[in-house]
Amino acid sequence: GSGGMGVVFEAVQVRTNRRVAIKVIRGAWLDDERTRRLFFREAEVLGRLKRSGIAAIHDAGETKEGSPYFVMELVDGQPLDEWSEGKSIDAKLDVAMQIADAVDHAHEKNVIHRDPKPSNVIVTDDDEAKVLDFGLARIVDPSNNASLTAAMSGNVIGTVCYMSPEQARGLASKVTPASDVYSIGVLIYELTAGRLPHDFEG
Repeated sequence: GSGGMGVVFEAVQVRTNRRVAIKVIRGAWLDDERTRRLFFREAEVLGRLKRSGIAAIHDAGETKEGSPYFVMELVDGQPLDEWSEGKSIDAKLDVAMQIADAVDHAHEKNVIHRDPKPSNVIVTDDDEAKVLDFGLARIVDPSNNASLTAAMSGNVIGTVCYMSPEQARGLASKVTPASDVYSIGVLIYELTAGRLPHDFEG
């Protein structure tokens, strides 16, 4: 599959014979230093997080051609919105609690996800939720509340219909764990009600 700045391959780690996902920066993004920083920041963030509800990272580096990559847990399943079709309210709420638990763990490790949305959650055949894509995450240094992130105030980063008001205004310094809580609230509303709480048409 492919995303905003990378391509993801399914592979087999030879020594362990386990299936993994390899995320690689390719194409024009290779010459963008900010993109490279964001990419390795995601690897750093994932390295901090150890929770069953968050896809684990196994390795990171660069190819011989200079393409940054990282190797992570391969998650088989469906995006949250596809998985939810025809599911009971109890099943949906159980998965919602798993998502909240995973993001809460990130907050305990001083990581703010900044982009919780259905496509960033994969649900397995066993109804286990995995939160993915920490590429926009903000790491907060608790000693001085400094933000270790590539984001600048004035830049709107995330997915509009799930953003908290402060995030939608581009107030990077005001984005806190509460911003993720807002986004998860929107996600759970959509999961249970079948629509977004706000009209984003037009």
